[in-house]
Amino acid sequence: MDIELKVLCGICIGDYMDKLEELRASIEHTWPYIDETGMGSGVCAPERFARNLGAVVIIALHKNRIIGAACGEPLMHEAASLGDPLIRNGEAIEDFFYFAQLLLDDAYRGMDLEEKLFEAIEHHAREIGFARVNFCADYAMDSTLERTGPKKTKEDRAIETLWRTRNYRPLMGARFSPQADPDQDMQIWVKDLNIDQQREQKGRRKAVAG
Repeated sequence: MDIELKVLCGICIGDYMDKLEELRASIEHTWPYIDETGMGSGVCAPERFARNLGAVVIIALHKNRIIGAACGEPLMHEAASLGDPLIRNGEAIEDFFYFAQLLLDDAYRGMDLEEKLFEAIEHHAREIGFARVNFCADYAMDSTLERTGPKKTKEDRAIETLWRTRNYRPLMGARFSPQADPDQDMQIWVKDLNIDQQREQKGRRKAVAG
């Protein structure tokens, strides 16, 4: 299947605002459940991303129709509430690129597009000088934590498997409750982009030695 990924920055984002809104409206929920905080641009807000330096919206096109999108920006542009848990954990928010949301049409799930959108966001973050990417997710999505609520669904497990396969890990002590929903318990997940480079280098060394 011929699917094109297009990287949008700055005013170019504005050309696709209406189509992005249509995509979001057509999807009942995000996949994976990245950042459901509802805090400012906690969901992909193209009109705001178009103004922020370093922000990006990546769209997936099939036959000129947007069937998926991922968006992110430097964490310093986000609401202070998103950075506070990292600051309390001894982290510097200027080191992080924030993966705000991933959207994908139901008909195109399970075709590795999720993986490609993750890769595109991480590539953009690396290209503009960031070594770490983070996102927020429901605290209950972390399988290493004790469960007190409903059991995880098959889709929940698949989501977390994708995150962990891509070397994202929950940052211990980085939990918070969004102002819009104080009863919701959110967890920050983090990836060190240098991990990918280290694994590539190790793989090349093995190939040479082999």
